[in-house]
Amino acid sequence: MHSRHMTALDLGPQSFSGRPDSPAPRGSRRQSRSRLSVVGTAVASLSLALSPVATWAADAGPDAYGALQIIVNADNPVQSVTREEARRVFLKQRASWDSDVRVEPVDQSLQSPIRLVFTRDVLRMERLSDVRAHWQRLMFTGRGSAPPVVSTEDEVIAFVADRPGGVGYVSSSTILPPGVHRLEIEW
Repeated sequence: MHSRHMTALDLGPQSFSGRPDSPAPRGSRRQSRSRLSVVGTAVASLSLALSPVATWAADAGPDAYGALQIIVNADNPVQSVTREEARRVFLKQRASWDSDVRVEPVDQSLQSPIRLVFTRDVLRMERLSDVRAHWQRLMFTGRGSAPPVVSTEDEVIAFVADRPGGVGYVSSSTILPPGVHRLEIEW
């Protein structure tokens, strides 16, 4: 028996042999419909996976932001920021806090599930590669460098607690120690 792989180009009226002019064997129409159904399901699934499915925090309100919390050093007098200000802080488009303390963001590793949530909800970028491209552009032009990357939420907390201008993000379920405090996000 001969088998072949279906591709998106195989959607035309072809027989089992793959030639348009050869007669279709008995039952092949049912097999073709089944194959088309599988291909259609795969295409629909791929379309959903590639479409912008992130719900932006600014559009959905504070509940969409509930998966994470932005933290700053306990001595930082800033208590709240807008979502756009948070974005600018983490993309190093804002150099200092209102108190003239230099902003020092820290990022989580690419393997951290909260990093993707942060990238979509705060930075408003669909893919982690978009963030990487942002930093590569800044480094190439000599206008900046990416923030340090740490592996765990404990390291994020330690980084922020150790620097007056430190800012990071952790999951909303993380219990914060005395050296840091959560920033409220203004909608």
